[in-house]
Formats: sequence, C-alpha cells, structure tokens
Amino acid sequence: MAVTKGVTTAGITELVKLTGSFGSPAPVEFDYIAVGEGSGAYAAGDTTLTTEITTSGLERVQVTPTAAATHTIQWTNDFSVTGSKTITELGILNDATTGFLLLRIAGLSTDVENGYTYTPTITMKFTSA
Repeated sequence: MAVTKGVTTAGITELVKLTGSFGSPAPVEFDYIAVGEGSGAYAAGDTTLTTEITTSGLERVQVTPTAAATHTIQWTNDFSVTGSKTITELGILNDATTGFLLLRIAGLSTDVENGYTYTPTITMKFTSA
C-alpha cells in the first residue's frame, strides 16, 4: 500500500478553535505522537489510528512541538522499543488517551524489535492559497 497522509476534519476544527481561543471544551495543543499497526489509507474523516499500539515501548507520548522552518511544525520522539512490531501508521493528537486526531500517516511498513530506538519525525507545513 502507498503511504497516504493528511490533516483530518476534526483536526482542522480543533485548530480553528485553538487559533481563536474559543470552543467547549477549551481546545488544547496537539502534542502527542501515537504509533499504530492498523491498515487502511488516510481519510479526512479519521478520528483515531486504526490500531494504536499501547505496548512494547511504543505507547502514545507527549512531546514538545518545534518550529522546523517557516510555517512548519515538527513533532519527534525517541521510542525505546521493548517488543517486536510492524509500524504502519502514525498520528498527532491532543490528549494522552483520547483527544482529537490532527493528522494521520498511513501505509508505512517499519519493523522494530526489542532494543531498537524508533524515531519518527512528523512535519506539517502551512501554506497560503
């Protein structure tokens, strides 16, 4: 399967709330990376990863987003792997357990095993029309 990626409809809604400082519940920043092993291409209506990994040192983690370049946000983390998994999807969310999915990358195929450090770097660039 080809790699597909994009910003979700729910993510856009939350970005608008965050930018305008309004909405209920109060919007919070997108600062969690989730790793998954599910299948299926990205779709704008995605609200979660298909199958989020919650074991093997690949649990969802809070990170500090950085400015990678002009109009570009970057998220990265060093996951210390404690089991064997095939990573097929990544996501950025705004909560430790639930939250809104800002973006999803699907169709990956990265095998990791015990002792491996997995370091995904996800960037999102804003452009004007």
